[in-house]
Amino acid sequence: MYRFLLPNGKALDYKAVLDAMSDFGSSDTVFLDILTGDVCIVSQKSNPSKLKDVRKKSDRYIQTPSISEENWLKWLGEFVKEMVAMEDVALAKKASITLEKKRLIETFKILEDKNRVWIDGWLEWSVSEVFDEFLSWLETLPVTIKEEFKGDDDCALCRALESDGNMSKEELMKLFKEEIKKKGNVESINMPNIPKVLPIITQGEIEKRITRLIKKYDLGKKLSFSIVKEWIYNDEGKSVIDSSRQYQTKWFKYFEKRFKGDGDINEALTIFTDAWNYLPHRSLDGMSPYEKYNEGV
Repeated sequence: MYRFLLPNGKALDYKAVLDAMSDFGSSDTVFLDILTGDVCIVSQKSNPSKLKDVRKKSDRYIQTPSISEENWLKWLGEFVKEMVAMEDVALAKKASITLEKKRLIETFKILEDKNRVWIDGWLEWSVSEVFDEFLSWLETLPVTIKEEFKGDDDCALCRALESDGNMSKEELMKLFKEEIKKKGNVESINMPNIPKVLPIITQGEIEKRITRLIKKYDLGKKLSFSIVKEWIYNDEGKSVIDSSRQYQTKWFKYFEKRFKGDGDINEALTIFTDAWNYLPHRSLDGMSPYEKYNEGV
């Protein structure tokens, strides 16, 4: 779990900031208190005097940005082009027409009426876009925000990531492998264990995340989504646990020398674990662990 800390050590209520940034069409004005980390919501209509008072204290209260309609239209357009079009060309064309006319709500309705799963997929897609905007906004604040990773107390790797000590890449890799071995589940191919309720993540979203990660670390000449997909499909190993361990070791070798901190490792681990869970495996007759899991629910 991530925390964003102010210089005085207090945690920033970043989830409230993300909610405010995503609240399309709200008439409220939202501020971040850079002394306490709390979020202050002021109604422009019902309490204009309070809004005026808060604005006067601009050295303490920083107004949070709102995602513009232009950005929502752009992101939804990318979602339709890269994901919807892969499954339903006719639906993608219909949605694209309304997007060209800048009819955002109408486009949502078109997708929802066809299949609610598209809205769920869009929510997954948009979360990463909003979070990127949030990180960019943090850099504009008049105070320095420290990012901290808070892991599971039972996880040796998480404890290592939380520590301020200088741990070598070899030591981190050893802990990483131990954690994979400890969480391996002989009953499923998933790594780590599949939760009781899995979010819906499409293969298009997985491809987008991995492609972004490869581009971020300038690995385009050495690695691609197609290579990762092939690793997962041909999940060779003496056992389920061994297959998963081999896969995790493969991708980690490409990135280990490029990671700069705990946040980088956690981000990559999450993305590649999702890929393992949602992409097809030969050993599962072409199904993904997610599909196999749902088969037995």
